[in-house]
Amino acid sequence: MIGNGLFSSTLGLRAESEGFPVAVTGMVASMFYAGYIVGGLAAPYFIASWKHKVVYIFLSILAGVTTLLMPFHINPWIWGIFTLFMGSGFAGIYVVCESWINIRASNHERGRILAVYTVVQYLGLVAGQSFLTLLDPLTAVPFMMAAGFTMTSAIPMLKATTPDSFPKVQQKINEFLLVRSSTLGSVTLFTSGLTVSAIFGIGPVYAHRIGMTVEEVALFITMILVGGLLGFWPFGWFSDRFGRRLTIAIAAGAGLFVTLLAMWHMEPLKFLLFLAMLTGGFLLPFYGLGLASVNDRLPPDSMVGASAALIRITGVGSFLGPVMAAIAMDLLGPGGFFSFLAIAAGVTLIFTMANNKGSSSV
Repeated sequence: MIGNGLFSSTLGLRAESEGFPVAVTGMVASMFYAGYIVGGLAAPYFIASWKHKVVYIFLSILAGVTTLLMPFHINPWIWGIFTLFMGSGFAGIYVVCESWINIRASNHERGRILAVYTVVQYLGLVAGQSFLTLLDPLTAVPFMMAAGFTMTSAIPMLKATTPDSFPKVQQKINEFLLVRSSTLGSVTLFTSGLTVSAIFGIGPVYAHRIGMTVEEVALFITMILVGGLLGFWPFGWFSDRFGRRLTIAIAAGAGLFVTLLAMWHMEPLKFLLFLAMLTGGFLLPFYGLGLASVNDRLPPDSMVGASAALIRITGVGSFLGPVMAAIAMDLLGPGGFFSFLAIAAGVTLIFTMANNKGSSSV
């Protein structure tokens, strides 16, 4: 995740420096998330043939090598192909990790465990931003470091053992079945894809467009991540006790309010950074809450197939996020970035209100 965090911001800043139009930058970033769909389709077949750890090692190397090649081929078409492979690798890695966790976690503790898992992810993303302040995005060094972090993550897996309790046969499951049986959880994952991809793909471009320095861009993204770190555990704990629907509604409503406020307050910088932290605190927990909502109703023999299907649902939202945020900025100016996040939060809130089967309903 350190490598992912360093790469995502470097990509946006380097694209801006190379003169890519914001729409082109959005498309390049979207190809990373198109890879989520590809990786989500392929990962269950890899896991069925190999052990979880073998799949993880292979995909981390794939993602690292493609990152390493990018600074030597400055072309949006080539970058789009490379980011597609990177997204496929990361999607497969997430399927490995999340199916592993969901198989072992019980319903009454899943929200908290997934919160810890997400906290670890975002700690890595925050660390990646800190490296950005020390490196020049116009050189190959940030890409090389991102590749190194990604590939070295495979080292601990060399000694990992897959628990004997893992089901040997995994039931196949598709997106349509999940949406029908867990509508709110699926929608929350989709809007999580929209928001997270827009934040990492277009957030640095937004910050650069309103006049931030490289150090301030890194700080802006870091504050969003810090907000997420502060929000993951409380929302996970609350959802375990008071239900997923109520928790998602609170997060979405608060996120809608904050993003609408941020649309009109681009200065002073300290206040914008505060709003960025609140935005992360309310919107970034969507992913863990959506995962918990869906997995509460799944048997262990569906976990791998469901994890892959959920990655694909998130991937569709993630593919659309940077493109739609870029279009919003083209139409509305820099404020279009937060207006897009507000729309995503509003859609989530509408679905929580429509899904009124009970506070624990998914």
